[in-house]
Amino acid sequence: MKRPLDKRFVDIIKYVQAISDIKYEMRFGGNKYKFVKWNPKSDGKGYNSKWKDNDGSHSWSACYLARMIAKEANRQGLYDPPLDVLGISEMMDEHDVPEGKAKDTAYSKLYQLDLFALGAARKDQFVREEAAMKDYVSLLPLDLAREELARWYEFEALETQTARYCKIMDRIDSALTVMRIGVGEGKVEPDSVASHASLGYGWHPFTDMVIEYIIGELKVYFKEHGLEWKKNYNLPKLEHDR
Repeated sequence: MKRPLDKRFVDIIKYVQAISDIKYEMRFGGNKYKFVKWNPKSDGKGYNSKWKDNDGSHSWSACYLARMIAKEANRQGLYDPPLDVLGISEMMDEHDVPEGKAKDTAYSKLYQLDLFALGAARKDQFVREEAAMKDYVSLLPLDLAREELARWYEFEALETQTARYCKIMDRIDSALTVMRIGVGEGKVEPDSVASHASLGYGWHPFTDMVIEYIIGELKVYFKEHGLEWKKNYNLPKLEHDR
């Protein structure tokens, strides 16, 4: 007689089913008081004819980007100690998991349509996301739940090499997506794009180079689309020995 599947595997399957909520948390772009609405007559790709993204697709692309760059950075000996590629993959996979319940504060339709709600949401964002994460991991065996929660806390604290690297890759992925969506004219605010892409500048010489490249690409994008690149969008001068 065949042995039934161990309950730990069943719990893991149910956990992954539950966190699939992030696939349905759409990421909306906002431009101050203008909300970027779905256009059913677009080319079928979503908002502003190009915007159709959710937390699940963002987590996938951000994880892929972070993993590939980390592997190459390690091959070139750019980190000492080397980047923890497995830890990075795990962290990028789960960093937005709570948003399936707590909503994506930066991009949720719930907050983009109401600036007062957005302000309040930013104040209690950590509390809401922590509660959601605890709710999700309660489906797991206790030891696995603690591991998942610890990894999420590590990302939020931004104190370790892995967490800081992941935060930068998270922001860079969003900037790359924005360049496909469009900037300005009711799409995504130029100020928001520049500040988003520059977070973490000064944390490590290698990621500084990556950020500088992305900012350079944004400058080209702005010029090609007739958008003003303001002085405050520029990165601060650093004293890194490269």
